[in-house]
Amino acid sequence: ATAKTTTKKKQQPDHAADNSASSSEGEDEDEATKQIRRQTQKELSQLRSDVSAAREAQLRKEQKEEEAKRKEEQLRLELLGDAGASGKRKRSDEVGYRDSDEGDGASSSSSEEEEEEEYGRKNRSDIISGPTIKKKRIDHPTNYGNDRATAASQPGSLIANLSGTATPIHDFSKKLGMSPASLDGSVLYPFPDQPPEPWKPPTDPSDFTDRCLELELPDFDYPLLRGPHSHDLRHSSASSFTGNNTLAIKFHAPSSSSRFSLNLTLPHPLHRSYDRILFHFNPRQFQKGGQLVINDKQNTMWGNAINVPLSTMPLMFGKVACTLVVQIGEEGFDVFLEGVHCARLEHRWDWGVLKEILEEGEKKKVGRGSLMLQLPSSDDYGNPENWMVYRVWWGRKKSMAGDLDGVAGVNIYSAVHPVSRRHSFPTFLNAHYNIARCEIISSYFM
Repeated sequence: ATAKTTTKKKQQPDHAADNSASSSEGEDEDEATKQIRRQTQKELSQLRSDVSAAREAQLRKEQKEEEAKRKEEQLRLELLGDAGASGKRKRSDEVGYRDSDEGDGASSSSSEEEEEEEYGRKNRSDIISGPTIKKKRIDHPTNYGNDRATAASQPGSLIANLSGTATPIHDFSKKLGMSPASLDGSVLYPFPDQPPEPWKPPTDPSDFTDRCLELELPDFDYPLLRGPHSHDLRHSSASSFTGNNTLAIKFHAPSSSSRFSLNLTLPHPLHRSYDRILFHFNPRQFQKGGQLVINDKQNTMWGNAINVPLSTMPLMFGKVACTLVVQIGEEGFDVFLEGVHCARLEHRWDWGVLKEILEEGEKKKVGRGSLMLQLPSSDDYGNPENWMVYRVWWGRKKSMAGDLDGVAGVNIYSAVHPVSRRHSFPTFLNAHYNIARCEIISSYFM
């Protein structure tokens, strides 16, 4: 019993030691937790200060941007002449704001802050959006209207003054001198007694003459069509021709257009339903990489076409407006696109044949001294043309042809049509001779 009591007494100090150790560990854990909490609170306070600094920096940045926009808006208003109106509007806004402040003197500081914030938002929206610029319609002298005196008295806008030399899409350049009031020619389209709308081919033509545009070209000297290879050269001086010789067309061809064309022919009915065409102009955007085809047609047969790559010419398809000029000279039909000499179709008709046709017209008293311009509705296969014609001018101008080096169609005169040449009598004899020769050689070796 004494031994057991001694053992228990020995064990009691150990339990006391364990209790003291656990209490010390608990105190250490509490100290570590406090340290962690202090560190966390320090980090949170640092994070809050960083966020506040970032917000202040962003606010300063926005204020600078608003100030820059305000200055830019003020400069724009000064340029447009609306600075006074803007100042009045701003002063009226400030007066209204002061009145609202005086009426609400008894309101709390929180309501005043809300009003200031609302006023700031309103001013920022005014600065960002700015006043609306209203477009004014000005009857420019080159517009479709004929009231030139009223149009000339109207002041132009700022943009119009900056681009005062710009030519409207429906008119010719002033450098060409082809205005409706020009003394050396006249505008044939649009018609003076009809609304000034562009001409468009129909989308569902039955053939190329269905709703096509036909214009008579008066005061033309037929001897110009003799050509340089004619034997009748009694009137070879250029000064002896005083009639009209220049055709100008202002047009637009969409980028989706595949082709369009025009024909210059003898007057009706001498062209025989357009079986006789003196000059054919036909740009084809998607054929062989894009090419311009010019040709003639004699008694239903097309001649040798002259193909000019579109890549060597000024842009026609997809441009807002283009100017085409065709001049008829002693050498042929000269084609100018945007002032660039692109091609020439030399006169191909035999002058003797033409004189017989014209004498026939004289007997019938039709087509005296005139040509016919036709804008077909479709090609020969019924596919509709796609372009828009704004204006057509016909008159007399000095020759625009200069250096002919590199101009397609120069000095390649050929009046013989392929169909006539293929069926000529010498070709027929040569074919039979070659067949007989082959038969003799084959019979010899057999």
